[in-house]
Amino acid sequence: MYDNTAHQQVAAKLVTGNAARPDVQQSNAGIATATASGFNCDFGQLTLHAGHSYSIVSRYSTISTGNGDNGSASHQDYWMPAVTLNQAHASIDGLTAAAGGIRVAGWLATDQLLDKPFAYVIGLYNGKEFGRQKISFSDRPDVARAYSQTYQSGHSGFDLVVPTNNTVFKQGQLSFILRVTDDPAGNGHANDLNSQSYAVNAGEVTGVYKPTTNAVAISGWHAAMGQSSRPYQYLIVTDLNGHEFYRRPLNETNSNLTTSTGARQAGWIAGAGNSAFALTLPVTEQMNHRGIRVIHRYTDDAAGNGNYIDWWSPEIDINTGFQPLNGGTVYYDPATGQLATGWRNVAGNNYYFADGYQMKPGSDDWVYNDQLHGQMYTGVQWADGHCYDFGRDGVAHAQPWNDSWSWPFPASGEGSFAFGQGFGYNWAGRTNSYHDGLDFGAYDHPGADVHAVHGGRVIDIATVRDQQARDLWWYALVWDGRTLFVYQEAFSNRSRIIVNVGDLVYPGQVIGYRDLSHLHLGMNTSPNYRMDLAHSYQPNWTDSSQATGSGSWIDPEWALRVRPY
Repeated sequence: MYDNTAHQQVAAKLVTGNAARPDVQQSNAGIATATASGFNCDFGQLTLHAGHSYSIVSRYSTISTGNGDNGSASHQDYWMPAVTLNQAHASIDGLTAAAGGIRVAGWLATDQLLDKPFAYVIGLYNGKEFGRQKISFSDRPDVARAYSQTYQSGHSGFDLVVPTNNTVFKQGQLSFILRVTDDPAGNGHANDLNSQSYAVNAGEVTGVYKPTTNAVAISGWHAAMGQSSRPYQYLIVTDLNGHEFYRRPLNETNSNLTTSTGARQAGWIAGAGNSAFALTLPVTEQMNHRGIRVIHRYTDDAAGNGNYIDWWSPEIDINTGFQPLNGGTVYYDPATGQLATGWRNVAGNNYYFADGYQMKPGSDDWVYNDQLHGQMYTGVQWADGHCYDFGRDGVAHAQPWNDSWSWPFPASGEGSFAFGQGFGYNWAGRTNSYHDGLDFGAYDHPGADVHAVHGGRVIDIATVRDQQARDLWWYALVWDGRTLFVYQEAFSNRSRIIVNVGDLVYPGQVIGYRDLSHLHLGMNTSPNYRMDLAHSYQPNWTDSSQATGSGSWIDPEWALRVRPY
């Protein structure tokens, strides 16, 4: 036996009575001594060291001392492959709560025991030590068979209790250090093996909403190491923000039921095999259209508060998400129970839902329609100033080619404007000297065809009359979800406007034929044209009683130049 690390011989043993090895002779027929080449040698108790490399040397020598280096003798060696004593293997076979601590059973086989004879199991709770226990090894022939080259593998078993108060374990993980050391107290120079983590609180809560009975069937299991000091069990129903709707106590008929799942997934927790529960819970009005969560609770308080350990269910939806309503589709937000409006991303797709407001025909009032509130957009629509094809399923697909801008008389382009035609403050005989739009005259911007400057939906077509109820002109309103476009003072009668309320118009599309002296193009941030018109001699208005709350006039010449969106 030779220590390759220390470069010295450890022991030598004279072999007598070589054993017959016909198998060796068959494969080495040309060697005279092959027939009797076998040996079986026991070195007895040796002092070996962990981490050192050792070789077995088979030597033929001319002298009995086995050296053959005295000047008159000789020897011939064969070095077997080196073995390094650095093997370490361990397993925790079982973990259970016990009186006074945690019972840990398993085995630890390591070559480090050659130099570090003291072995410990050290318990950790969320990474901090809660107790330790010295190992008294027992026989494990199964480990010896699996790891025959590892020191003391046949005597590597242990079954012990790491002392602790199990009631302190509420949330988190247990883990264990299997340590060998040169210190009788378990510190000193040590080599550690770390176990897997074990949850101190485990479970599963599932819920199925039953529309026919308007109830939720709750079932599951919940195993906790601190359960023994918390004899009361509750199911608590909350919203997704943790606000409680109500709670129900459990009793011997609907709790502590047998569960193979709990026993299999958390067998190290006492009572895991009898930790199941089942109860049907009613759905209150406040819960409808919401996502809920159900808590299973162990507590020391009969009312369900006190010192408790909880396990939460995943989200359980009560008529949430996409739902049919008023002939269309709406989306109930699981967090609030409210109908979604505006943009909403669901499962990676973008949808748009109406806010419920529309133009009241003939009044130019922007009014609320409960039947429209929350309705999902489908088909081609303008939203926030851009064109989308929402298809049948409501998923938004942008159509940027429909988002362009155009001058109302493309042949003239921007052209030129006299002082009184421009937007903003100018005298021109107007109230407050303010002009809320831009006038395209028949002289400076010739042509009859009036083209849409941007896309959108026609929300109203109406007339302006004088005090004798005679038509002065007709106008068309187009709304793109962001800006109201007002085409007025160009059409003497309804027949000159060729689009209808509800039509989609696209940039550059002809919407009517001018037969009066000019087109007045107005642009406002509010679709509430009645209020816009009432404040046409000032840049903006604010009125909290109105649906849109406020509105501001936009300079059309600036907008058509810069194309702001």
